[in-house]
Amino acid sequence: MRKSGSCLEILVPELSACIHEVNDKGWNQELTLLQVLSRADHARSSDVKFDEYLLGACGIKVESDGYVSQAAVLAYADSGLINSVPILCSDPVFLKGDPSRLMLFDAESIGINKSEADSLVAVLNDFFRRDGLKIWYKDPRRWFIEGLNDTTYAGTSPTKLTGTPLEPDMASRKALGGLGRIMTEAQMVLHDCEVNKRRLREEKPPVNSIWLWGAGEQPVVSKPKITAVFTNDYFSTSCAKLSGLLVRGLEDIDLSMIRDGTRGLVAIPPRYNLRETNLILHRVITHAVSSLKSGALANLLIVSDRNTFLLDRRMLRRFWRRKKSLMRCIAEKIR
Repeated sequence: MRKSGSCLEILVPELSACIHEVNDKGWNQELTLLQVLSRADHARSSDVKFDEYLLGACGIKVESDGYVSQAAVLAYADSGLINSVPILCSDPVFLKGDPSRLMLFDAESIGINKSEADSLVAVLNDFFRRDGLKIWYKDPRRWFIEGLNDTTYAGTSPTKLTGTPLEPDMASRKALGGLGRIMTEAQMVLHDCEVNKRRLREEKPPVNSIWLWGAGEQPVVSKPKITAVFTNDYFSTSCAKLSGLLVRGLEDIDLSMIRDGTRGLVAIPPRYNLRETNLILHRVITHAVSSLKSGALANLLIVSDRNTFLLDRRMLRRFWRRKKSLMRCIAEKIR
């Protein structure tokens, strides 16, 4: 087979947790994750933020020194249009409070269907019409709001906050500004709506708030550093779509999609199910090692939060007499 100059890059911020699980439980495969890492060149790097890495790899940036509007990226993937007006994500959530804390649960964890979303959005739009606001969606789990005067609050995606206590400080409340009023009014409207009454009767968590986040400046696509993205993460998929890149799910990775001399990226976001992450890593790395041996792939690059591992065909033949101590050293460095 003709040798290729292409590279597969695996972005997995939770590599440390995966390594410790593999080290504790062990794998029966001939070439394990730890064995692959022990044969690779290892380097420490600056802290890698998953979203920023994806945006940079896909060549998505802004004209100024500001930050990219994630809401605009996600909205493009859902609508196929770059919004000409300011936009924020306004995802439906369940806020569960008690005297000591407030917990957030996103739409994925509480479940919401299209019929429920239609009714809830209609009720909210009737109320906010007077303010010139409009909420819309394509997927019931992801809502967007247009017409806001203030879209400077970046916030955090509810998927990253699900099941965690919320303890907003005074600075966070101040940063919300007028958006705090909108969230409070949305909670009042949703409290008495028929959909939530029915969900409560069915012993389901109500959709009792919207969560505003994703502010920033309109994205501009420059030259991407990659040509294909393999992921199950919707933000990664959205970045790929905005940049016109090939995109495929993690269960259906095809390395032939990576053109000769270019890079493909496997994106596994943090908070991914750890067991699934390990299964995916094993499948991807096994495939990549096989492709390295055949010459179909030139390099394999694994990027975690503060570490990178580079492997080529030549390195596969490395033999470490102190393999166990080296693996332990790698595991400790990743912490």
